[in-house]
Amino acid sequence: MVLKDTKIQDFKLLQAFLDNAAKGYSMNNIMFRKKTHIYHSDSSEFGMGGYNLTSGVAWRFKLPADCR
Repeated sequence: MVLKDTKIQDFKLLQAFLDNAAKGYSMNNIMFRKKTHIYHSDSSEFGMGGYNLTSGVAWRFKLPADCR
């Protein structure tokens, strides 16, 4: 089986990521990321909620009394 150059390059990049992870680097610092959702969230004695900065939509989840 013959691998395309792009597949070989992908493999080498993955190998570099894994080598760094094995050295103790956080995967969050070595992986490429692009944020898709930006929101703030918080909890309270009644449940948790948040606000999406992109859409402006707020949400709330009230916890049952026996789970608080």
